[in-house]
Amino acid sequence: MVKIASKKGWYCKICGRFRANEKFSGIGRGRHICKDCQRKIQEEKLSKKQVLKMEIAKTYEQLIPEVEALIKDVDNHVGALANVSALLHSSFLHYFWCGFYIVSGDKLELGPFQGDVACYTIKKGRGVCGKAWEEKQTIVFPNVLQFPGHIACSSKSRSEIVVPVFKGDDVVAVIDVDSKGYSAFDDIDKAGLEKIAKIISQLFE
Repeated sequence: MVKIASKKGWYCKICGRFRANEKFSGIGRGRHICKDCQRKIQEEKLSKKQVLKMEIAKTYEQLIPEVEALIKDVDNHVGALANVSALLHSSFLHYFWCGFYIVSGDKLELGPFQGDVACYTIKKGRGVCGKAWEEKQTIVFPNVLQFPGHIACSSKSRSEIVVPVFKGDDVVAVIDVDSKGYSAFDDIDKAGLEKIAKIISQLFE
């Protein structure tokens, strides 16, 4: 990259001005972006991220009555879970895989899902799903490659959230959601999916 400098200072390609040397960081000087413009860019990125989070939270709230309608008076529980997984998967861009694992004895068995092929069974305490079942709590993990005992059902998965479904004090299933991006899930996803888990718990005897 050609350095653009003069007696007037360094050139910023964003604001189109020559500015004093102290107006540039080391990286900014190489990129021809002054500190003020770098700050504005970061603020815009943060603003866009906040807007996206608000949109995701709003989508979860809108899904609640839809999930309730999907399972109301439905005897076909497998079909109901399939429709819920389809609804969730189609509603969020950061979802890569979304589905259910059902408790069966000492293991979780694959239930309805949307996405790539998945593991048929997961033992209690194994992987993010098995750990969420064992600990009876939601687990949000930003990088599954660093999770001890991670079960790589898909090499494309990078982050994951697993939410237990309770019947009384017992976990009867888990909602499992994977993303291709790192740190894709946060407290907004946790709150939304926990509400949905509470709704669908009525499908389990």
